[in-house]
Order: sequence, then structure tokens, then C-alpha cells
Amino acid sequence: MIARRFALAVTLAAAAMTVPALAQAAPVKPARALLDQFEFPPGSIGHVAGNASPRVGDGESNAPRCAALSRDLDRRLSSVTSAEARAGIGGTALLVYILDRPLSGPIAGTVLTCGAQYLGPKPVADTAIPSDLRGRNPAVVRTGTTDLQAWVDVRGVTVSVNVISTDRTPVDRNLVWRLLRDQIAKVEKQP
Repeated sequence: MIARRFALAVTLAAAAMTVPALAQAAPVKPARALLDQFEFPPGSIGHVAGNASPRVGDGESNAPRCAALSRDLDRRLSSVTSAEARAGIGGTALLVYILDRPLSGPIAGTVLTCGAQYLGPKPVADTAIPSDLRGRNPAVVRTGTTDLQAWVDVRGVTVSVNVISTDRTPVDRNLVWRLLRDQIAKVEKQP
């Protein structure tokens, strides 16, 4: 009887070490969890990765609400550890970044409220999200047809993907979803 209980305890402990929901996962390190050049879509070129210092940078906006939102987000971002990777494929720029804390909501909120000042056309929330990603509650924003951004909080970090058409053709939405899925999977697998 004691041997069976011991075996059960060992089995549960081993399962807890392999299943993230049962185990206490270590904090995600953005630079280690970032997609590398071989994990970007085939045909991607010019891969550059490094640490990033994200900033909104316009606390002096003419719109008081946007100035306040920008200052608040910059304050939150000032102590963030982050990493980013950039590449291109055809006439499309790809940007993936990870912030070491969950900030999807404040980032998307600032972009939706104030993005027209920075991006030209007014950004709008995009609800055409694949069903496998909807449960993760991503914030997705598009600016016209040439820019699609997505943010999702995973394991206490923010995963962000931005795909921009540099040749003015509509963004390939499948690139956004592929990069987002791949980056989420890599964050989830980091020990």
C-alpha cells in the first residue's frame, strides 16, 4: 500500500514538472523566447533581433487624452525588458516583440484611441480572428488594409506581432496569424 502511494506521488510529481498548468513555470526571458530567423516564414530575409526600448514617445499630443495615455504607457514601458525581431518577405515588413509583463490592453487601447496621430488612417479593432486564437483574447488592430497588429498576454508577458505592407498591397493576414501562433508556442515552451 505504501509502495503504491509512493509510486502515485512520484508519478504526480513527474507530471507536474512536464505540464505547465501543474508546475510553477519560470519567468519568461524575452530574448530567449523570441522567434529566431529560422522560425520566421520561409522566404523571410534581413532578420535582425535585439533588445528593444519600446516607447510611444508623444506625451505632448494636442489631444489631452492622448497625451495622458501616451505618458501613462511610456511610464509602464520604461521599466520593461523586451526583445524584438524584424524581417521582410516580399513587400511586407514583419515585426515580433515580447515585453516582460502583460500590457496588451493598455497598448491596444492607446493605439485605438491615439493611433491616427501616429499612423495616418484611424486604427480600428479587428474582430476577424481565427477561432483557435480567440480563446487567448488577443487585441487586434488594423490601420487600413496595409497594417495589422496583434497583442496577446501569455505566461505573464506580452507577445506582439505587426505586419506592414510596404508596397501598399493588403496585408497577408495569414502571416500575422502564423507569426502570432509561432511566437505564442515558443513563449509557452520556454522553461
